[in-house]
Amino acid sequence: MRVPRDVQEAVAAVTGHRPAEVTVRRGPLINRTAARIAADSYATEGVVHLPGTAPLTTDRSRRLLAHELTHVVQQKSGTAPHHEATPAGRDAEQQAMRAEAAFAAPPSPATPS
Repeated sequence: MRVPRDVQEAVAAVTGHRPAEVTVRRGPLINRTAARIAADSYATEGVVHLPGTAPLTTDRSRRLLAHELTHVVQQKSGTAPHHEATPAGRDAEQQAMRAEAAFAAPPSPATPS
């Protein structure tokens, strides 16, 4: 699929790479695998796996896509660690979370008292 420009920009901001295309897999098998590994989504071998059927235009779907696309960039560049419990793994996860944060809901304005 063609990666939406705002997702490309979020990933580029944290990785220095602007991926324009990515394979996205969805469906019952992806749903079961994500549940089994207790993940909202996952990336393997350069492919993003997104559970559910929500359109990729929702904020949640875009957050997950940006997060996993960051891992795809890490995998393709050889910087993806094999285990999140290592310091390098934690760094990689934090990088993906920064890309994801670009699509976080803006804070609610404070109510005057």
